[in-house]
Amino acid sequence: MKITVLRSLIATTLTLAPLSAIAATNPISATAGSSKGDFDITLNLAPHIIITGLEDMTINASATDVTETDNICIGGFGFSSFNVSFGSLNGNADVNAPDTNNPFLLADSATGETIPYSVGFANSASAGTADETSTDGSLSTDFPRAAGATAASCLSNAENATLFVGINAADWQDVEGTAFTDTLTVMVEAI
Repeated sequence: MKITVLRSLIATTLTLAPLSAIAATNPISATAGSSKGDFDITLNLAPHIIITGLEDMTINASATDVTETDNICIGGFGFSSFNVSFGSLNGNADVNAPDTNNPFLLADSATGETIPYSVGFANSASAGTADETSTDGSLSTDFPRAAGATAASCLSNAENATLFVGINAADWQDVEGTAFTDTLTVMVEAI
């Protein structure tokens, strides 16, 4: 009978032991041969995110609508998802202030003419179409961080996402200018 109670007491004590390891424990007296104590280690990470692989884009238009892509990489640590926003130097879209009124514009500096364009994003380097196209500089979707998408992998030329730039042929059929440019800003934010 005494053995059963002792086994039960030992089992209860072993079950509760992990729950009591909330703070550091130190011995209250010296013991012969060895001594032990426990302490918790906590690593706090501030989320870090990086976007790489952005390349200047030259589009040679003909008589049809054009769509160009740019494979990029989004990586980092301390987050499971991210969102994307865009800004246009000539348009009204800003990464911090979406605007549906002419968000993205290519401009010809000689004539002052502008041509609207669209921007889309896919959370895959092999996507044939955008997961979402922005109408104001923002995207409503939060995208999951790709497995293994670290800052180091992005800095080593990995690709895990695609940007899409589209221009409708009807928007350049009546312009006089020949060289339309814009600077597109892409911002990714860890969530």
